[in-house]
Amino acid sequence: MNLAAIILVLAIVAADQFTKFFVNSAVMPHESIPVINGVFHITLVHNTGMAFGLFKGRVSILIIFAIITMLAIVALSMKSRTGFTLAKLGLYLMFAG
Repeated sequence: MNLAAIILVLAIVAADQFTKFFVNSAVMPHESIPVINGVFHITLVHNTGMAFGLFKGRVSILIIFAIITMLAIVALSMKSRTGFTLAKLGLYLMFAG
């Protein structure tokens, strides 16, 4: 990863953490706040697993999976010798998320 990619990833992580902090402090669990009425609502739900609650409460498996995924994303990013592409942007977004 180059410096621009690192800055992008850090900015995405910061924005993600800010929105999580804001929602956790402003919304009660299972409360829904309409952003665009009938189209987009923010609802606070805590998930201790990965997507759709897989491996719920199995923190060690989630950490191992996250490390392997991050290493794979870095390897794919470094393998490509082209400049900044949409594919690399997708990798950076996955890395930050």
